[in-house]
Amino acid sequence: MENKENIVAPEEQKEVKTPVIDEAKVKLAADSLDSFKKELKTKLYALKGDDALVAEFKDFVENEAQWKAMEALGIEELSRVFNDMGPVKNGVFYLKNLEVDALHYFLSRVEGKGKETSAKFLRMIRSVNEAVKMVQADNRNQIKLEHELTAAEQGIDLAAAVEKKETEE
Repeated sequence: MENKENIVAPEEQKEVKTPVIDEAKVKLAADSLDSFKKELKTKLYALKGDDALVAEFKDFVENEAQWKAMEALGIEELSRVFNDMGPVKNGVFYLKNLEVDALHYFLSRVEGKGKETSAKFLRMIRSVNEAVKMVQADNRNQIKLEHELTAAEQGIDLAAAVEKKETEE
């Protein structure tokens, strides 16, 4: 026996419109995302510091950073980066986005005692924090571009959807 409450009469059914997919929008969104991803692969983020700070980072990564399991790969990569780094010029040195994220991650797990270790930690984290903000902005931009591509592939006009949502509120 069927439950008649769940049956909708044909005249009461809403017509479902198939979205129109604009191939030009899809291509533009895909190209924008690909271009941004390529840019991120080679983009370097500036960190303020001197040779002494780089030496502190190197010492931290090689002797103090706490890691578990496959996080060891991050330690290995950061150690290689700091060992290969030349002298700091004009008070700035550069890291890639994953290196900034990894360094920030390991610094965020630090525990210490006393003023001397806190001063060392603060020098390192202050240098990294500005770069982290830039990396996070780029990550948000990548997510936005991914959403735009997904919307274009589904025939959704994001601008109209946002406008509709704002008028409903």
